[in-house]
Amino acid sequence: MKNYILLSLLILVLFSSEVNAQYAGQGEFLREQVVRQSGEIFTIDTEDGKMDLKDIEGSPFLTEEFKSGVIIDNSKENSAIKTNLRYNIFYDQVEVKYETDLKRDLEQIRVLKRIDIYEYLIEGKLFKLYFNDEIFFQGDSGYLEVLNGEDKKIMLFKKYYQEYISPRSAETSYQRDTPPQLITNFTYYISKDSSQTFSSIEADRWDILDSFENNKKEVMKDFIKSNKFKFRGNEKEVENELKRTIFYYNSL
Repeated sequence: MKNYILLSLLILVLFSSEVNAQYAGQGEFLREQVVRQSGEIFTIDTEDGKMDLKDIEGSPFLTEEFKSGVIIDNSKENSAIKTNLRYNIFYDQVEVKYETDLKRDLEQIRVLKRIDIYEYLIEGKLFKLYFNDEIFFQGDSGYLEVLNGEDKKIMLFKKYYQEYISPRSAETSYQRDTPPQLITNFTYYISKDSSQTFSSIEADRWDILDSFENNKKEVMKDFIKSNKFKFRGNEKEVENELKRTIFYYNSL
C-alpha cells in the first residue's frame, strides 16, 4: 500500500496528460499522446503522415512489453519506487503502467515528463536524461543508457534511435510490396568530464585506443590483446568487451 501511494504521488509530478514533455528549465513542447489500452491502435507521425503501428514492421519500443523497473529520485536519499516501465525509442520517452486510483484492477499507461533528477532502471538497464544539443537532434536533451558508473574517469553510454523506412511497391510481378519499417540502431558515447561533453566511439580496437590517454595506450593495447577482444559478434558480445575494456581503464 505504501509503495502504491508513493507511486501515485510520483505520477502526479511526472505524468503529462497531454504528453507535454518538459525540458527542465527549457520550456515545453508537445508530442502526440501514445496510450496503449485494450482495443486501441498505436499511431506514429512519420514523413509519410500518421501511420498505424500494426502496418509497420518493427516496434517503437526497446521492448514491447512493460518490464519490472525502478524510478529513482536523485534529489532524495534512498528514494526508489518499483513499478512497470518501458522505453519508447521513437519518441525518446519513458512510459509507466500503473493501477488507477478509482479502480485498482484497471491499469493505465502514461508518459513521464522529462525531468533530469529521475533515473529509470528498466530490467537492468539504467536510463537517464542528459542535456547536449550536439547528440540530440530534435532538442537539447534526451535519454541515454548508462553502461557504467558516473564517478568514473571515462563514462560509457548507449544512445538508441530509430530510422523510419517508407513502404516500397514491387517493381516486377516476381517481387512483393515492402511494408514500412522501423529499424532500431544505437551509438556508443563516452564522456571524460562527468557527462558535460560526449564523444561517439566505434566498437573498434583502434578507435577505442584513441580514446585513452597516451601514457595508458600501451597498457590498454596489451589488455585488449591478452583478452583476445575483437569487438565483433552479436551486440551483447561486443558491448561486453567494450564495457570490460573501459572498466579496466578506469581501474588504472
